[in-house]
Amino acid sequence: MIGLSIAAMAVAIYPVAASFGLYGLTAGIILMRFLEGPADVGLLTLRQRRTEPEWLGRVLTISMSLNVSGLPLGSAIGGWLVTHSLSAAFIFAAIASAAAAVATFLLIPPSHHR
Repeated sequence: MIGLSIAAMAVAIYPVAASFGLYGLTAGIILMRFLEGPADVGLLTLRQRRTEPEWLGRVLTISMSLNVSGLPLGSAIGGWLVTHSLSAAFIFAAIASAAAAVATFLLIPPSHHR
C-alpha cells in the first residue's frame, strides 16, 4: 500500500499537475493529498508493528521529526528548480517520488510474525 500510493503520487505530479495548466495543477494537488493518506497510515502502521512497545514513543518521535525535516530541503530544491524551469521541477518531483516507491519495495523486508 505504501509503495503503490507513492508511485501513484508520481503520476499525480507529472503528467497530471504539469500538463493541464491551472486545472491540472489543482487536480494534481488534490490527488496528492488523497494519495498521501494511505502512505502515511501504512508507514505509521508498519512502524508500530515492527517496533517493540516500550520503544514506540521514541521511534515515532524521531521518525516524524526526520520526515518533517525533509520538507525544507525539498522546498529549497523545488524553489531553485522553478526559477530555472517549471517543467524540470515537476519532472524532478515525479522522479523523486518514483524513486521513493522503488526504494519502498526494495528496502521494506517481508513481514514476519511474532
